[in-house]
This record gives sequence, C-alpha cells and structure tokens, in this order.
Amino acid sequence: MSSSPGSPSIDDDQSDLRRVGDSSPLLVEDDWDYEDVLAQTTEHTHRALRWREGSEENVDFTDFLGPSTSMEETNSYSYHSLLVGLRASLREARNIPIEAFERGLIALDTLEEVFRLNNRNAYSSRAQDHGDTGPELESEYEVSRIEEGLPVFPAAGIDSAEADSVNGIDASIDAIVLRRHHATMAKRVAEIDCEMATIDAKLESLRPPVLQAAIAEARRQEEIQARLQSEARARCRQLEVQRADDSKVAKDKKELNIRHRDLLLLRKTYTYIVTPEAYRSAPIRRIPDDILLEILLAVKSDEPTRVGSRDDWWVLMEVCSRWRHAVCSHPRFWSTFTLPLFGKESSVNLLRVALERCRTSTLSVVVLNNSAQFASLEGGYAIAKRKLSLLTERAEKITNLRFRGQQNIHPLPSFSAFRNRLPHLELLGFTHLWPLFADAFSSAPSLRTLELDRSADLLEMKIPLPIAQIAHIRFNQSASGFNLSPVHDALSMVTIQTEPSYPVVSTTTVRPRQPPALKQLTTWRVEFPAQQRRETPWYQIEHPPPPPPDTAVNFFARFHTPALRSLHLTRLSNVQGVVDLLKRSVCPLMELVVEEASFSGGDLGKLLRAVPTLCRLDVVSGCVELLDDDILRELGGAEVVPCLTELRVDGSYNFSTDSLVRMVQDRCRPATIAVKQLTRLDLTLRDRVMSKEEEQVLRGLEGLHFTATTTVME
Repeated sequence: MSSSPGSPSIDDDQSDLRRVGDSSPLLVEDDWDYEDVLAQTTEHTHRALRWREGSEENVDFTDFLGPSTSMEETNSYSYHSLLVGLRASLREARNIPIEAFERGLIALDTLEEVFRLNNRNAYSSRAQDHGDTGPELESEYEVSRIEEGLPVFPAAGIDSAEADSVNGIDASIDAIVLRRHHATMAKRVAEIDCEMATIDAKLESLRPPVLQAAIAEARRQEEIQARLQSEARARCRQLEVQRADDSKVAKDKKELNIRHRDLLLLRKTYTYIVTPEAYRSAPIRRIPDDILLEILLAVKSDEPTRVGSRDDWWVLMEVCSRWRHAVCSHPRFWSTFTLPLFGKESSVNLLRVALERCRTSTLSVVVLNNSAQFASLEGGYAIAKRKLSLLTERAEKITNLRFRGQQNIHPLPSFSAFRNRLPHLELLGFTHLWPLFADAFSSAPSLRTLELDRSADLLEMKIPLPIAQIAHIRFNQSASGFNLSPVHDALSMVTIQTEPSYPVVSTTTVRPRQPPALKQLTTWRVEFPAQQRRETPWYQIEHPPPPPPDTAVNFFARFHTPALRSLHLTRLSNVQGVVDLLKRSVCPLMELVVEEASFSGGDLGKLLRAVPTLCRLDVVSGCVELLDDDILRELGGAEVVPCLTELRVDGSYNFSTDSLVRMVQDRCRPATIAVKQLTRLDLTLRDRVMSKEEEQVLRGLEGLHFTATTTVME
C-alpha cells in the first residue's frame, strides 16, 4: 500500500499495523485517494453521530467496512482493524491541510465511541444467551477491557502487545495534533498582530494634529514618570544604605562614648589608687570642716523644706561622703522642716531620722494638712497619727510652730497631746483654725508672736490662747476681725497684710466711742492690696486708680496707738485715716516708710505735718506725683518735720534736681535751732541723671552722708 504523493510510507516497525489494516476496505486498495477516504469517513461519522443521538435507528455498520462485508463479519476485530487503519493513515498524512487533519481526528473519535457502544451491545446479547453470569471470558485481559469500555479483541485477532502499540500510535497522533495546534495558534496570533498594527496605523492617520500632540505629550510624560520612578527607587536604595550607615555610625559613636567614659573612670580610679595623695589634696579637700559647713549652710534656704524633698539642701548629701557626713552631723540642717501629715510609710521613717539628727537643737516646724491629696491612701489616718506622736515627743524643743493647709475635710488626729508640753514655743501661726486644736496651746509660757493667715476666728477667742503674753501679731491676707481689743497692752508690733476682698466697714458699725488703746504697740506694718494688674513698669504709672476712699479711713479708725514709733505703709491711697490716727494717738512716731503710694505730694505734706517728731522718712516706688517741687520746698522749711535727719528717696518722680539740691542745702544749714540738720541722704533715681556739679555740691555739704545711684532704663 502506498500513500498519497508526497507522503512518506509507513515504517517497518509499524508493519503489524499494515497487516492489521489490510482487512479494512478503506486501506486495501493500492491507489487510494486520501481525500476520498476522508470524505467517506466523514459521511459515516455523521451517520454514526445521528445513530448515537437516536435520530437514526437503522445504521448498516457494513458501510464502515465496505459492501463486500456481511453483517456477521462486523465484529470487534473488523471494527478494530478499521480504527487502526485510520490511525495509521492520519499518522502518515503529515502534509495534508490542517482542516482535513482535524476532520479525520473527529471521525476517529466518533468511530471509537460507536465501536464501544456496539461492543457493549454485543456483550449484553452474549450475556442474555448464556444466562445472568454471561459467557466465560477467555482471559483477564478481556475483563479489563470491558470494564474500561474498550473493545474485546479475540485472541486470534490481536494480542496485548498489538494493543500497546495502538496506544503508542495514539500518543504519536496526540503529539502531532498538539504541534499542529500550536502552529495554527501562532499563525493566527501573527495575523491578529498584523491586523492590529494596520488598525493602529489607520487610527494614527485619522487623528487630528492636536490629538496627536496630546498623545505624544502623554507618552513623553509617561516616559518622564517612569524615569522619575526609576530614579526614586534608586534614591530610596541609596537612602536605605545611608540610613544603615548612619545607624551604624550612631551605634559606634554611642559605644565610643561609653568606652570613653569607662576610660575616664578607670583613669580616675587608677589615680586614686596609685596616688591617694592626689585625691586628698584636691582643692575642695583642703577646705576646713568649719568653713565647708558654713558654705553648705549658706545653700540652705530660710524657708522650711519638706522632709525627704530633693530640693534645697537635701541634694548636698549625694555629692560625696564628706558632704553627707557634714550635713547629717549638723543639727541646723534638720531643725527647720515642713511636715506633711499624710503620706506614705517611708515619710514616717524620714521624720524619725530628722528628729534624731536634730539632737538637742530647737525646732521650727510647719505642719501641713495635705489630707485632700493623701487621705485616700491605705493607712493615711494612722500615718498622720504616728507623725504627730513623733513630733509630740520633741514638743519641748519646738520654738516656732505653724499650721498650714486646707480646712480639715478629712478626719485629723487630735492635737491635745501638745497641751502643757510647749514650754519654749515663741511663735504660733495658723492658716485655718482647726477645731481639733481645742486647748492644745492654752499653756505656752514663752509665746510672744502670733501669725494669722486668712483667719478671723482667733480674735473671737474660739480657741483658748495666752493672749496676755502676745507682743507681736502678724495678719497675712486677712481683713475681717481687726478688733484687737482682747489683746493685752503688751502688744508691741502688728503686721497686717490685707486682701482685695476685705469688707468696707460702714459708718453704722457699732464700735466703742474711744478705740481700744494698744499702749505698748511701737511697730506697725500695714500692706494694702494692689488695685490693678500692672502691665507697664511701676515708674510709668502716673495716675494709678485709687481704692475706695473710705477703706483706709475706716480701717485706721479702729485703733489707738499712743506708743507707736515706726509705721510702714504699703500701697496706701488715702492718707486721711492715717492722719486721724496720728492726731488721735499723739504718738512719738520717729520712722515712716511710704512704699508704692498712690497719692499726690499735697497728701504727703498733710501726712508729714501730723508727725512733727519724725526723724527718718523713706519714700519708695511711689507714683510720679508723690514728690514734686512743692513738697521739696516745704521740706526745706521749718514747718514740716523739723526733726528729720535721714531721708531715703527711691523711684522716679516729678521734682527737678535743682529743687532737691536746694532742699538739702537748707536742711544742712538750718536757719533756727528748732530744725535739726539732715545727716543722711540715700538717693536712687530711676530714669533720671544728676549732673556732676550737683553731685559735687551735695558731697561737699558738711555733716551729710550722701549716696547716689542712678538707673537708666533701656
């Protein structure tokens, strides 16, 4: 058998396929046309498909084998021969068109399916003829073929080896089909690419110039963006490398600093070990202990420091062992402290240590009621009670005792343990009067000074105090309860600092016809509240607003001070009350300090005429109108303060320096013996400059001690 022109013949190793295929009418003719065979196969395929779908009932399977073959000869072997022959024909047909090859494959698949159906039908007929169990099969091979739905070949027709060769032919045909399919797809893809290129060219020619320019610009921007992204990625890689390098440098620097510090420490340690004399001969080591102690005491603040605080002098103990020993061994560091009642357990131990280091020194203690902060702590009340117990054990050493803090909003321990145990108490101060004081301070034989801060109940005698012993009372930010009538005549000094909210006493207030006489009061300090918030420097305030006019008048109307010798007035705005007090008391006032006054020079002259015994006058930081040429002219005469010997002026005022020089000359060369000579002048002018000639004149006055300071504000 020969193939179509141009087609190679079947190889010798496939001779068994030729022998098998000789029985097929499609392959027995020597001069056969492949196209005719393929056409017949296609026709039979369509008929087989219709038969499989049930659209055609009678199919003469002899048409697949030729007209000379009877129906009885249409057995499995004949069908198989037909299939093998068709496979061989397709394998040899390497140059046929791809469409014909695909149709042959479809026909082959269809014939195989028809053959399997026919084989099942034949097997079912045999089973019906031989019973339910079916005929005995000649070999296991037939069983496996039936289970797989494949034809059962007679032993005389084809063996298993020939079946394996058929499977090999199937694999070859599959490879050929895959190769041709890939070639077809590649050709189709090339054709599609060509068509797309043609379409793009046509679209390019149809675009207007503006659109073409826009597209070109968009493409250029895309290229720029791609380039920038590439540069950014490269920069990021560089930054990552640089960051890694910086991190390494920082790590190396840190390690180097640690090693350098260790080296310095090692060097110092080596110096101290090898040459201990260098350690002992350091400059700070050569200071004697008594001088070192004075230096450390200078660091200590006069205000009480909280026990255990890291402020003030407590940090001195952490410098070196010598300083720690100096601080711990001197009682002055431990004799003044603030004691918070509530706190942690460690604060009790700190108080115990502080009291032990005080030894026999006197104590100045500020008891702070901090119950609002620490009363909620577990054991807060017990801790406060233990602290008071420790303090009571040293009560006989207490000289100054102050109580500060809020009202007792939480339970407080009783202070009754202090009763009759304060023999050396000299100063007692209160912020608020706690009812738990009771009679704790009724017996204090050395008590002389009383400080009241925002309190008025004391003067109403709600708490028993030895008022008869008190010689000095200081009112801080308190304006009610200024009735000092219960105070003993021994009162020699009163300091009053009022609040802006103090009440104005009305004219209908019931008071004695003659105010109580404080016969021994010699020193009095009164500080009135600031009436405005000064946004500008004090020397620029020409007309500060005065307080209500009757405030100072009614305030001083409460007192009668026949022995008053020193009066210090701060922020006074109305002199009438002071003038009435001085005239009523007829006191030998010798010192008057007027600080931050807001009245004029005429009022100052009225005040000075009421104190003919005045020897010292201080005018500090008053308004610019307080001292003018008129008041200086009065001071130069004999009618105003004839006993004045000392004058201190500090501030910026309206007088001229010529008037000041003439006043001083007149006081240094008095016209009558009734006027004393001015012996001291302290002058501090702010934003003013005296001429050198004027200073020489003042310095040349006989018997005058003159000091001048000039401050020019930038």
